[in-house]
Amino acid sequence: MTKGFIFVLALLTAIPASAESAFNYSGVSAGIGFVTLGIEDSDQELNARSLGVSLSNELSNQFVAGLGVNHLVVDDILYDDGIYFDTTGTQTTFNITFGRYFVVNPLFDITVSGTIGFSKYESDTLLTDINGNSLYVEDSGTDSSVGGRIGARMLLSEAGNFEVSPSLTYITNEGESDTVLGAEFALNLTPKANIGLSFNTSTKEDQTSFGVFGKLYF
Repeated sequence: MTKGFIFVLALLTAIPASAESAFNYSGVSAGIGFVTLGIEDSDQELNARSLGVSLSNELSNQFVAGLGVNHLVVDDILYDDGIYFDTTGTQTTFNITFGRYFVVNPLFDITVSGTIGFSKYESDTLLTDINGNSLYVEDSGTDSSVGGRIGARMLLSEAGNFEVSPSLTYITNEGESDTVLGAEFALNLTPKANIGLSFNTSTKEDQTSFGVFGKLYF
């Protein structure tokens, strides 16, 4: 996987810069999300909330670097096969991103990037059966991930009021891999600010999120 990223990075560096983009890639964004987390080997789901903030900066030759942090909070109760699962937990993830964009036409850019993520998580679960017997389970630790993403930014008209940004992300995490399909739908309030809705769903881990966000560009 590492060799693959080095090859892609070298390939992107060798491609000359194209025409000037209609999009701004330097700015700060913040958003909140509502997440469903599927339970392995079960049809049950946990509900969670997330808060994320990211900062990006366009470098020379159409390269873009970014930093981000996302905080996920779980507080939910499930019932399965006569047992109540009262679960609370948090996960904080820091991301470092580096990529490049390519101008296809005045209304359309393609983006390619790689991300390294570092996470810290804690969870507490109280299991109680119908007879009142209970068991308390704690878990905590750290995690890391590497991902590659290809996406696009598209203006729906020359007026530039509406922007759609689909994406496809491949992630490896502790020997496991997953693919995430995502999209953002933004209303450009000014050339320096927009608000919008986001959607992401994984093809393997049974996770889906809906969110709202705002972005300010430099």
